[in-house]
Amino acid sequence: MAAPRGSSDSGNSMMVVVVVFVVLFLLATVGAITAFMKVGDLTTRAESAETELNKYASANELRVLKTLIQGTTSQTVTTQVQSMIREQASIIAGPDMKELDLVTAHKTARERIEQLFAEDTDLVAAFGGQLDVTQLKEQGLTFTIEQLVAAYNKQQSDMGNQIDTKQSELDQALASLKETQGALAEHKELLASRGNAVAQLQLASDSEMGNSLNKYEETVTQLNNDIQKLNTDKAEQVAAYTQLQKDYNLTFTHLQELEKQLANTRPTPDMEIETRQIDGQIVRVVPNQKQVYIDLTAKDPIFVGLTFSVYDSFTGLGKDGKGKATIEIIEINDKVTVCRITESDDGNPIMEKDVIANLIWDKKKKYNFCVSGDFDFDGDGEIDLDGYKQVTDLIVAWGGKVTNSLDVDTDFLILGHEPKLPAIPTNVTSADKVEKYNKVKARYDLYQHANERGAFLSVPTFNLARFINFIGYSEASRL
Repeated sequence: MAAPRGSSDSGNSMMVVVVVFVVLFLLATVGAITAFMKVGDLTTRAESAETELNKYASANELRVLKTLIQGTTSQTVTTQVQSMIREQASIIAGPDMKELDLVTAHKTARERIEQLFAEDTDLVAAFGGQLDVTQLKEQGLTFTIEQLVAAYNKQQSDMGNQIDTKQSELDQALASLKETQGALAEHKELLASRGNAVAQLQLASDSEMGNSLNKYEETVTQLNNDIQKLNTDKAEQVAAYTQLQKDYNLTFTHLQELEKQLANTRPTPDMEIETRQIDGQIVRVVPNQKQVYIDLTAKDPIFVGLTFSVYDSFTGLGKDGKGKATIEIIEINDKVTVCRITESDDGNPIMEKDVIANLIWDKKKKYNFCVSGDFDFDGDGEIDLDGYKQVTDLIVAWGGKVTNSLDVDTDFLILGHEPKLPAIPTNVTSADKVEKYNKVKARYDLYQHANERGAFLSVPTFNLARFINFIGYSEASRL
């Protein structure tokens, strides 16, 4: 018996739908695989490009370079850096360096500096001093000039001693001549009273006196020649010293110009942007246990005892660095890290997604700190003898680096109280008082220099209270 026609058509339609669905599914699968392979390829290319870019500049260095082209449309950063290098080469080796290509200008400037160092060594050797070429290259042009000035002063002192010696010999010769003349006069009187014998003795005395006078005149002539030669040498040394002084003044002027140019290349919009970097986030709060969990893990360079300030997720870090609470790491795990709450405000409690920060600690960078002044670390109103050491120990322990001087590589300046100068000792024979005064004076001068230099280079500066706020260090953290 034949099947109804309607049933056959319905079966064919269902078959067509199934075939179309299978074809579309296969096409979608092929498309997804192709897209996944392209995404993987693009990801690999992006990672390769980022790796290649990091070979030329870090993220921080790229940020600094970007500030060079702000407001400039016609020059690239590389062009500006090359122009600055050529300009510095022209200051060192002459204006013709600006016409040379970058590699040739650098090589020519280096060769001229090395030639100058070699000539300076020969000059100091001529003065009778000693100068190490390697030391010259390490210390620079100013050190070279100071060494030449020192050699010149030593030469001047040696010439003065020689002149004094020759003058003493001349005085002795004059005294000897006077004694000889006195003896001859006595001989003349004796010979005059004795007739022919006296006349013969007179002739002998005249002959002896003539020989003595000739010898005296020869000695005086030789001494005068020596003195004239010493005076000529002295005049030449004075001329050389004058020229060195001019070169020193010119070099000092060039250094000041370079410092101004360097200051102009530093970013100006917000010099304290590094101070407001966020290090992590609160992921869970356990109020009854006075604990919180943060998103830093064992993969990060953290350690037990490290503290953080906690800030509201909306307002972020303020200029004074004062947070809503402070926390300290007590347990580190693979997915989260447990911290105890060391300070908090019941009226403004810690919330999830609040951010944390520590000025010293960073995941990837080691910051450079310059520390100067006296510190009252325990807050009792008295300067702590070990206050400076406590600050520097904290910086080093939490991943920072302390430098003795402030320069363009300094990230932060920590200033304590200005050192108080004692009265200048009037009794210079009291060695202890003089030594104590000199030590305090050196610390005072270092403080003033750091303060002025930090302002000139726009280095972010902190007093002790602001520094403590930014690192989340509290009384409970010291226990």
